[in-house]
Amino acid sequence: MSIAGAIGVISGGMGIWEFIANMIPEVSTSASDYRVYIGLDGPELSNAGGYIETVKTYNIYHELIGAGEGGNIGDGDNQYGDFSIEQHGNMQSIWTEFCKR
Repeated sequence: MSIAGAIGVISGGMGIWEFIANMIPEVSTSASDYRVYIGLDGPELSNAGGYIETVKTYNIYHELIGAGEGGNIGDGDNQYGDFSIEQHGNMQSIWTEFCKR
């Protein structure tokens, strides 16, 4: 077999491999991202922040579809916390519960 023939066989095999790899769907997760602000409107705040322990999200049937760890929100005006909650299934989050001690 010539070098050109060997290169053709190898490139054909690589093309088939790439085609098969592209046919396998990627694993995707559905997550809800939240940004919670404190003190957007009104007089100045102090000691309004704190730690949110758990964030839970529910569907239209009031079934829990996701929960995750909370985080810290700073004190003062215009402070925020970002949360990302992994959901079960592919349902829209209708309401969310932020749990704090």
